[in-house]
Amino acid sequence: MTTAPVLVREVHSNSGPGWNVYACPDCAPYFPPGPDPLEVIEAARRRRAEEADRRVISRRRPGPDDPSPMTRAR
Repeated sequence: MTTAPVLVREVHSNSGPGWNVYACPDCAPYFPPGPDPLEVIEAARRRRAEEADRRVISRRRPGPDDPSPMTRAR
């Protein structure tokens, strides 16, 4: 317990308010830094874009102009 807590991290939440993490001044330097919220958002955006690209590619059906796998190139 301490009478002088210091803020060591702000925890952000996408489903509601975040919260703050406090520690005593002697313990604060030992807390690892939390993730940067902007980096987390960017990583999630990239992941969603990659998943969407995979869904588009997997849904593609051969069209009339696509070579048939049974034909030989001339």
